[in-house]
Amino acid sequence: MTASVDVHHHALPPLYTAELAGLGIEALPGYGFPEWSPELSLQMMDGNGIERAVLSVSAPGVSFGDPAAARRLARACNEYLADLAASEPRFKAFASVPLPEVADGVGEARYALDELGLDGVVLFTNSDGIYPGDVRLTPLHEELAERGAVVLVHPIQPCGQVEAPLGIRPSILEFVFESTRAATSLVANRTLARFPGIRWIIPHGGGTLPYLAERLGHLRRDRAVPEREAVDVEGDLAGFYFDVTSTTRPHALACLAAVARHDHLLFGTDFPFEQATTVAAAVAELEANPAVAAGGALAGLWRENAAGLLSPSARNPAAR
Repeated sequence: MTASVDVHHHALPPLYTAELAGLGIEALPGYGFPEWSPELSLQMMDGNGIERAVLSVSAPGVSFGDPAAARRLARACNEYLADLAASEPRFKAFASVPLPEVADGVGEARYALDELGLDGVVLFTNSDGIYPGDVRLTPLHEELAERGAVVLVHPIQPCGQVEAPLGIRPSILEFVFESTRAATSLVANRTLARFPGIRWIIPHGGGTLPYLAERLGHLRRDRAVPEREAVDVEGDLAGFYFDVTSTTRPHALACLAAVARHDHLLFGTDFPFEQATTVAAAVAELEANPAVAAGGALAGLWRENAAGLLSPSARNPAAR
């Protein structure tokens, strides 16, 4: 079994699930939170050869219309994860930031990265309709770029969208399209070019982004926004990091590898929202893929690529 680093691994702090239960908020409509504990994470890791996991709070995040409550919940979650990572060296952690109040997001990012020493931040695909490339987030982009921060862009339910009456929970389809929308917002607004210090991780193989890469070239011909002539679609796709959660089938991984840098592919599990049995099946599928096997073109996705991304020296933009 290949040793790996899991960059997409969720924690459900008791204080977090209790807070959301009091507000009547579920992980997804009609879908409760899965069982989680640090011990369950370690058990799953041991069973699948995972050396280290980067923990983060998943959807629906910490912001529910009350800025003061969002600040408090983000701080409590970040301190919980910092304490957990300090007590268990196999854990790292990404911080939650309260948005869409940008000043609050900046303040918590500073505290989490500078004082708690967390390894990056989580932004959701939208925060009350504000997508990650939105210029209103420029103060946060500046702070993150200055620190060479890693940013995991996690999918969440679309804002203000009426779901198609398919009877399918949002995580199956809408989350995939949300990842595509969020990444496209970063490309369209030239966020990677303007803030090169930030390392962006797009989960789930980038949603449908690899498949739509050619079509994104039409951004450069948007007459309503002349400055998009300078959009570098190919360069941005090569600049993103992608985790391969739910992208382990050979055809899907091959599509992703055709547009992404091979040293920007990362292993992820989405545990505990993905069950341990699903993780084991995905690991087996990757291990059976010659491109991912030792010496293969994509073998770095197990741990080497993540180790470089998360190393202390990698956080200094001047060192890259």
